[in-house]
Amino acid sequence: MIKGRHVYLKPLNKEDIDFMLELVNDQEINFWEAKNEFPIAKAKQIEWFKNNLAKGYRYIIYDNTTDEKVGYFSFKITNKASQTGKIALKFIKEARGKNYGTDSLKLMMSYLFNKMNMHRL
Repeated sequence: MIKGRHVYLKPLNKEDIDFMLELVNDQEINFWEAKNEFPIAKAKQIEWFKNNLAKGYRYIIYDNTTDEKVGYFSFKITNKASQTGKIALKFIKEARGKNYGTDSLKLMMSYLFNKMNMHRL
């Protein structure tokens, strides 16, 4: 577990499939990601888990006080030689605008730069 001021992060696991399905099918998130996708079925989300869970670093974001799932954070190394990578954050509608994103980003940037020796995100 990685803990910040407002949130803590736990690695993604099979029990998170329904939560991830909710995020994937959120049309507002799809709009901001410039995706025009139709909602997907649970079977497709399960298939994604089987194919992608071990790729990169994936975490569920929890509220420190309520222990409720509020979002998702992922990190993928894009170039090992230069220690660079990509990050992604997604939050359920009720969690937006409550500083979860800022706290998650600061927390993970500190972890990635200081513990994993990344050079650029």
